[in-house]
Amino acid sequence: MLNRGVLFHPGAYENLFLSFAHDEEDVDQTLEAARETLIDMRDR
Repeated sequence: MLNRGVLFHPGAYENLFLSFAHDEEDVDQTLEAARETLIDMRDR
């Protein structure tokens, strides 16, 4: 995810918080990065 511009906090209880600062484009970019990451993991 980091290679795709999405930084997740390493703590298990501090990930995936959304705020009013995030817009629909931010969410779409995060979901696309997750999709690409899972595909890469599957294909390894």
